[in-house]
Amino acid sequence: MKQALKKAGINDPACVTKLAIIGKLEYDDCLYIREKMDKTLQELDLSMSLVINDESLYFGDCSCLTSVILPDSVYVIHSRAFRDCTHLTSIIIPDSVKVICDGAFMGCSSLSSVNIPNSVVSIGFCAFMYCTSLTSMTIPSSVVHIDASAFSDCPAFFTVHPDNPVFQSFNGEIYFYRESLCRDL
Repeated sequence: MKQALKKAGINDPACVTKLAIIGKLEYDDCLYIREKMDKTLQELDLSMSLVINDESLYFGDCSCLTSVILPDSVYVIHSRAFRDCTHLTSIIIPDSVKVICDGAFMGCSSLSSVNIPNSVVSIGFCAFMYCTSLTSMTIPSSVVHIDASAFSDCPAFFTVHPDNPVFQSFNGEIYFYRESLCRDL
Protein backbone atom coordinates (compact mmCIF):
# COMPACT_ATOMS: atom_id res chain seq x y z
CA MET A 1 0.00 0.00 0.00
CA LYS A 2 2.75 2.40 0.99
CA GLN A 3 4.66 1.86 -2.28
CA ALA A 4 1.47 2.16 -4.38
CA LEU A 5 0.68 5.52 -2.80
CA LYS A 6 4.23 6.77 -3.36
CA LYS A 7 4.04 5.60 -6.98
CA ALA A 8 0.86 7.66 -7.33
CA GLY A 9 2.74 10.70 -5.99
CA ILE A 10 1.14 10.64 -2.55
CA ASN A 11 3.81 11.13 0.08
CA ASP A 12 1.49 11.91 2.97
CA PRO A 13 -1.26 9.28 3.34
CA ALA A 14 -2.92 11.46 5.97
CA CYS A 15 -4.12 13.78 3.16
CA VAL A 16 -6.05 11.04 1.34
CA THR A 17 -9.83 11.49 1.52
CA LYS A 18 -10.89 9.09 -1.27
CA LEU A 19 -9.30 5.72 -1.93
CA ALA A 20 -10.10 3.03 -4.49
CA ILE A 21 -8.09 -0.17 -4.28
CA ILE A 22 -7.59 -2.41 -7.28
CA GLY A 23 -6.02 -5.84 -6.78
CA LYS A 24 -5.07 -7.81 -3.73
CA LEU A 25 -5.95 -6.40 -0.31
CA GLU A 26 -4.18 -7.96 2.65
CA TYR A 27 -4.12 -7.43 6.41
CA ASP A 28 -1.10 -5.09 6.26
CA ASP A 29 -2.90 -2.89 3.72
CA CYS A 30 -5.94 -2.52 5.99
CA LEU A 31 -3.67 -1.86 8.96
CA TYR A 32 -1.83 0.85 7.00
CA ILE A 33 -5.13 2.51 6.07
CA ARG A 34 -6.33 2.44 9.69
CA GLU A 35 -3.06 3.78 11.07
CA LYS A 36 -2.27 6.44 8.45
CA MET A 37 -5.67 7.54 7.10
CA ASP A 38 -8.14 6.98 9.96
CA LYS A 39 -8.64 10.73 10.55
CA THR A 40 -8.98 11.77 6.88
CA LEU A 41 -10.27 8.92 4.71
CA GLN A 42 -13.91 9.52 3.80
CA GLU A 43 -14.64 7.27 0.82
CA LEU A 44 -13.29 3.75 0.47
CA ASP A 45 -14.01 1.78 -2.71
CA LEU A 46 -12.91 -1.84 -2.48
CA SER A 47 -15.16 -3.06 -5.30
CA MET A 48 -12.20 -3.93 -7.54
CA SER A 49 -10.08 -5.48 -4.79
CA LEU A 50 -9.51 -9.08 -3.87
CA VAL A 51 -9.68 -9.54 -0.12
CA ILE A 52 -7.34 -12.39 0.81
CA ASN A 53 -8.76 -12.91 4.30
CA ASP A 54 -12.14 -11.53 5.39
CA GLU A 55 -10.81 -11.03 8.93
CA SER A 56 -8.27 -8.49 7.66
CA LEU A 57 -11.14 -6.24 6.60
CA TYR A 58 -11.24 -4.14 9.77
CA PHE A 59 -11.82 -0.39 9.73
CA GLY A 60 -13.33 0.09 13.18
CA ASP A 61 -12.92 3.57 14.68
CA CYS A 62 -12.11 5.21 11.32
CA SER A 63 -13.99 8.30 12.39
CA CYS A 64 -14.05 10.14 9.05
CA LEU A 65 -15.18 7.24 6.85
CA THR A 66 -18.51 8.14 5.22
CA SER A 67 -18.97 5.52 2.51
CA VAL A 68 -17.65 2.05 1.75
CA ILE A 69 -18.10 -0.28 -1.20
CA LEU A 70 -17.17 -3.87 -0.37
CA PRO A 71 -15.84 -6.31 -3.00
CA ASP A 72 -17.41 -9.57 -4.16
CA SER A 73 -14.50 -11.44 -2.57
CA VAL A 74 -15.96 -10.86 0.92
CA TYR A 75 -18.14 -13.64 2.37
CA VAL A 76 -18.20 -12.57 6.02
CA ILE A 77 -18.25 -9.10 7.58
CA HIS A 78 -16.40 -9.92 10.76
CA SER A 79 -16.92 -8.71 14.30
CA ARG A 80 -16.41 -4.99 14.78
CA ALA A 81 -15.31 -4.54 11.12
CA PHE A 82 -16.82 -1.04 11.03
CA ARG A 83 -17.59 -0.52 14.70
CA ASP A 84 -17.77 3.12 15.78
CA CYS A 85 -17.26 4.52 12.30
CA THR A 86 -19.47 7.35 13.50
CA HIS A 87 -19.59 9.24 10.18
CA LEU A 88 -20.33 6.20 7.99
CA THR A 89 -23.58 6.98 6.15
CA SER A 90 -23.66 4.21 3.55
CA ILE A 91 -22.15 0.85 2.80
CA ILE A 92 -22.63 -1.36 -0.22
CA ILE A 93 -22.66 -5.01 0.77
CA PRO A 94 -22.16 -7.40 -2.17
CA ASP A 95 -24.23 -10.51 -2.90
CA SER A 96 -21.27 -12.67 -1.86
CA VAL A 97 -21.74 -11.86 1.87
CA LYS A 98 -23.35 -14.69 3.86
CA VAL A 99 -22.78 -13.54 7.46
CA ILE A 100 -22.74 -10.19 9.24
CA CYS A 101 -20.98 -10.92 12.54
CA ASP A 102 -21.31 -9.54 16.06
CA GLY A 103 -20.97 -5.77 16.34
CA ALA A 104 -20.00 -5.37 12.66
CA PHE A 105 -21.65 -1.93 12.42
CA MET A 106 -22.19 -1.24 16.12
CA GLY A 107 -22.03 2.46 16.90
CA CYS A 108 -22.25 3.60 13.27
CA SER A 109 -24.55 6.38 14.41
CA SER A 110 -24.70 8.14 11.00
CA LEU A 111 -25.49 5.00 8.99
CA SER A 112 -28.74 5.89 7.27
CA SER A 113 -29.17 3.09 4.75
CA VAL A 114 -28.10 -0.52 4.37
CA ASN A 115 -29.24 -2.96 1.75
CA ILE A 116 -28.92 -6.48 3.14
CA PRO A 117 -28.47 -8.73 0.08
CA ASN A 118 -30.46 -11.92 -0.32
CA SER A 119 -27.27 -13.93 0.22
CA VAL A 120 -27.06 -13.07 3.95
CA VAL A 121 -28.25 -15.92 6.21
CA SER A 122 -27.14 -14.65 9.62
CA ILE A 123 -26.96 -11.30 11.43
CA GLY A 124 -24.89 -11.37 14.62
CA PHE A 125 -25.22 -10.06 18.16
CA CYS A 126 -25.29 -6.23 18.27
CA ALA A 127 -24.51 -6.10 14.52
CA PHE A 128 -26.41 -2.82 14.05
CA MET A 129 -26.69 -1.73 17.67
CA TYR A 130 -26.63 2.07 18.15
CA CYS A 131 -27.16 2.74 14.44
CA THR A 132 -29.38 5.60 15.49
CA SER A 133 -29.77 7.16 12.01
CA LEU A 134 -30.95 3.99 10.30
CA THR A 135 -34.49 4.78 9.17
CA SER A 136 -35.49 1.57 7.41
CA MET A 137 -34.22 -1.90 6.62
CA THR A 138 -35.55 -4.87 4.72
CA ILE A 139 -34.67 -8.32 6.02
CA PRO A 140 -34.44 -10.62 2.97
CA SER A 141 -35.93 -14.10 2.73
CA SER A 142 -32.46 -15.65 3.10
CA VAL A 143 -31.95 -14.46 6.72
CA VAL A 144 -32.80 -17.33 9.04
CA HIS A 145 -30.80 -16.25 12.09
CA ILE A 146 -30.79 -12.92 13.91
CA ASP A 147 -28.89 -12.81 17.20
CA ALA A 148 -30.14 -10.99 20.28
CA SER A 149 -29.72 -7.22 20.29
CA ALA A 150 -28.75 -7.20 16.60
CA PHE A 151 -30.80 -4.01 16.17
CA SER A 152 -30.89 -2.70 19.73
CA ASP A 153 -31.22 1.10 19.96
CA CYS A 154 -31.79 1.20 16.21
CA PRO A 155 -34.98 3.11 15.31
CA ALA A 156 -35.34 1.62 11.83
CA PHE A 157 -38.70 0.64 10.40
CA PHE A 158 -38.22 -3.02 9.52
CA THR A 159 -39.76 -4.89 6.64
CA VAL A 160 -39.27 -8.63 6.31
CA HIS A 161 -39.52 -10.21 2.87
CA PRO A 162 -42.79 -12.20 2.75
CA ASP A 163 -40.95 -15.39 1.72
CA ASN A 164 -38.78 -15.39 4.85
CA PRO A 165 -39.43 -18.74 6.58
CA VAL A 166 -38.45 -17.56 10.09
CA PHE A 167 -39.30 -13.88 10.54
CA GLN A 168 -42.10 -11.49 9.73
CA SER A 169 -42.66 -7.80 10.32
CA PHE A 170 -45.64 -5.91 11.64
CA ASN A 171 -45.78 -2.13 12.09
CA GLY A 172 -42.01 -1.91 11.52
CA GLU A 173 -41.13 -4.49 14.16
CA ILE A 174 -39.54 -7.91 13.59
CA TYR A 175 -41.39 -10.98 14.83
CA PHE A 176 -39.99 -14.50 15.18
CA TYR A 177 -42.11 -17.44 14.03
CA ARG A 178 -45.17 -15.19 14.00
CA GLU A 179 -45.27 -15.34 17.82
CA SER A 180 -43.11 -13.07 19.90
CA LEU A 181 -41.91 -9.54 19.41
CA CYS A 182 -38.20 -9.33 18.67
CA ARG A 183 -37.65 -5.57 19.03
CA ASP A 184 -34.67 -6.32 21.27
CA LEU A 185 -32.99 -7.89 18.27
